[in-house]
Amino acid sequence: MNRINLLLIDTNSRSRQDRISLSVSVRLSGVLKYLSDTGKINFITINENQIPFLSSIDWADIIFIGNGRYVTKNIIDLISQAKIKDKKIFCDIDDYTASLPSYTSHTKAQSTDSISYLFNLVNGITVANNNLKLHIQELGFKSFILPNCIYCDHFESFRKESYPNKNKIAFINTDLIKMTHGKDGFLSAMNIFMQENPNLEIDYFGDPFPEFFSLKNIHFNDRMPYETMMKILLNGSYLFAIVPLGGNEEDEITKSFHSYKNPFKYINYGLANIPGIYSDSFIYNDVIRSGWNGLITQNSFESWYSSLNSMARDKSLRALISNNALMDVRKDFNIHVPAKILLEILKGI
Repeated sequence: MNRINLLLIDTNSRSRQDRISLSVSVRLSGVLKYLSDTGKINFITINENQIPFLSSIDWADIIFIGNGRYVTKNIIDLISQAKIKDKKIFCDIDDYTASLPSYTSHTKAQSTDSISYLFNLVNGITVANNNLKLHIQELGFKSFILPNCIYCDHFESFRKESYPNKNKIAFINTDLIKMTHGKDGFLSAMNIFMQENPNLEIDYFGDPFPEFFSLKNIHFNDRMPYETMMKILLNGSYLFAIVPLGGNEEDEITKSFHSYKNPFKYINYGLANIPGIYSDSFIYNDVIRSGWNGLITQNSFESWYSSLNSMARDKSLRALISNNALMDVRKDFNIHVPAKILLEILKGI
């Protein structure tokens, strides 16, 4: 059987124009690498701003727009050229940007018309969850669910060392802190907890945010390639991770926006064997049993402070959560089933 030649189009982040969007790496690069490693496809990734952007079309059987939630002139130009040459075109959507929460640094939401214009041009749309599928259906378009996953064997090959004296708290966040009403309680709990535990350090990965310097003992790692970050997580001295996200206390626009998001951080921390504290939000309630494979906390000072202390002081709790989360990610978020689904989608349209 001939391999499919697939051209994956990456985009720059809309909150950080000087950085590549992590969405494409998290959603697609791993599953496409697995399909390449198993002899099903050849694929290359280029950024929409690279010089060979349009000249790469001839090589490809399929064009895959990796971040279809944003419509740019370069993307439309590429699709127009690809359609002239009768190439199949797909796009992936991992959240919905026609309405944005107040906390974001994005300056402008995408119009429904521009998103619909893109959807009309492509042959197929993949989405990350059923809420997105239903929303896109309401717009009049059919989509396919490509489940969230991680290439476990690939990333676990990077695991080299074990750190018995763990003293770091992992914190990954792009854009601004994704909370409004619960943010002050979260930040206050973190500050008091860090003052009481000066031996601990927050290892932060992502974009700077206004309250960054209010946190004690925090080390900044600028946004980096996904694979580089995963190597650090797999080999770092992490006691636990924190994942703040607005929940039911937020307004309807924010809650709706969060309902389209995905539990990537749980997948990453789970594979890295790092126990996590997660906000009581839809996407984490769907995958976490609190006290078994993570801790779920309300977005209040009292709840965050209590969860931080429980995780820091209870070694047996951390061991239970990290072991169960690793087992869960290997079982329910491994690459094999999503890769099969994606290959069937690519061949079936």
